[in-house]
Amino acid sequence: MAKRKTTRRRKTTTATRRKPRRRKKNSDKLVNFFVPLFLLVCIVGALGFVLFFGFKSVAASPFFEVEKVETNGLRVISKETVERIVRNGTAGKGVWGADLHEIQIELSKIDYVRHVSVSRVLPNTIRVMVAERKPVGLVRSGDKIYRIDTDARLLEPIPGITRDRENFLMTGWNPDISDDAEKENKKRLELYLTLKEEWQRFGLSRRVISVDLEKIRDVQALITDSGETVRLSLGSEDFANRLKEGIKHSAGNGKRISRIILDGASPVIVYRD
Repeated sequence: MAKRKTTRRRKTTTATRRKPRRRKKNSDKLVNFFVPLFLLVCIVGALGFVLFFGFKSVAASPFFEVEKVETNGLRVISKETVERIVRNGTAGKGVWGADLHEIQIELSKIDYVRHVSVSRVLPNTIRVMVAERKPVGLVRSGDKIYRIDTDARLLEPIPGITRDRENFLMTGWNPDISDDAEKENKKRLELYLTLKEEWQRFGLSRRVISVDLEKIRDVQALITDSGETVRLSLGSEDFANRLKEGIKHSAGNGKRISRIILDGASPVIVYRD
C-alpha cells in the first residue's frame, strides 16, 4: 500500500512540473509573432514617410513648375482669367502636385463655362479644355438685365441695354431659387426661343422691344410706334399672325393707342386717356 501512495505522488508531481513549460511555449509564440510584426510596421511606416516627403520634394522642384497654360474653346472668356486661376491653383505645387479637381471647380464658377476639363502635360504644362455657354437671349430678372443660355442659366448682367441686334428682351422671369421657379423659367425660355425664331422668319422681330412671359398663356409683346410704346396681347397661339395684325393696327397711331387685344375673334383697341 505504501508503494502505491508513493507512485501517485510522483505522478502528481510530474503533472505539476509540466504546466510551466506550456506557458513558456505560449509566451514564445506571442513574442515570435508580434516582434516581427512590429518591425514590419516600423519599416513600412518609415518607407511611406520617406516616399511621401520625397514625392513632395520632387513635385515642388523647379523641373515641374508651370511654364505654360494651354487653353482650348475660349470665345468669350479671356485667356488671362483662366491662366490666373490655374496659376493660383498650382502655386507652390507645380504641375505634378497640383490638385486638378480643385482647379476645375474654380474654373466652373466662371459665368460662361458650361463644361471644363483640366489635365497635366508633364513636365511643365497645364491643359484646359472649355465648352462655353452660348447666349440665346436677354432677360430682366429683378432690376438687372442678363444674357441667358440654352440651359436657362443667367450669365453676367448687362448694364444700359434693353435689346441687341438679334434679341428682344424677355420679362416676367421668376427670380426665386426653387425647383418650381426653375421649371417655370425653362418653359418661359422655350417659348421665348419659339417666338424669336418665328418672328425672325417673318421679319417681325426687330419691331419688338420686349415680350412679357410672366403668364405663358397670355403673351404680351411691346412694340414702338410714333415714339410711343404699344402693348399687344397675343394670347397663347398664332403669335406671328397676331403680332403682324397688331403692328398693322397700331401703324401711325402709337400716340393714340395704348393696347391692342388680339386673342379674340377680332382685335380690341384700347386708346390712351
